[in-house]
Amino acid sequence: MTAPLRRQILITGGCGQIGTLVARQLSARHHLTLLDLKPPPPEMHLPFIQADVTQYDAIYSACQGTDTILHLAADPRPAAPWESLFSNNVIGTYHVVQAACAAGCRRVVFASSLFAVLGYPPTTHIHGDLPARPVTCYGASKAWGESLMRVYAGAAGVS
Repeated sequence: MTAPLRRQILITGGCGQIGTLVARQLSARHHLTLLDLKPPPPEMHLPFIQADVTQYDAIYSACQGTDTILHLAADPRPAAPWESLFSNNVIGTYHVVQAACAAGCRRVVFASSLFAVLGYPPTTHIHGDLPARPVTCYGASKAWGESLMRVYAGAAGVS
């Protein structure tokens, strides 16, 4: 019996709170590279690329030879100023998915947020057919990212 395929995964925002948690869970089963503005904790011992998702050339270079991108990089603050949300969550997300497609990556996994649908009453059962209903610009930036992923999944054939 052959060993399961170990995918090459690039985690943007890989040194953040969620990124380090996910990397610890995936590192035994996959080849990981972390991409972030700040280096990983010393005990992580994973390949690291210091880059900014707002810089397309750096992202494109990091995507080379990668099967899957786990896109966690974003400004996660619900009350973040629009300038930061636009740069990191909108432009950065566009650069990641564009670079992934240009580099031949097979899959992009986008981390959205509850804030994309927080405008629904608490009794509403949230499902994939409901439109976004953000109540903050942060939520709107995540809803935009979801829509962008649908565009690329349909037009570029990226999962």
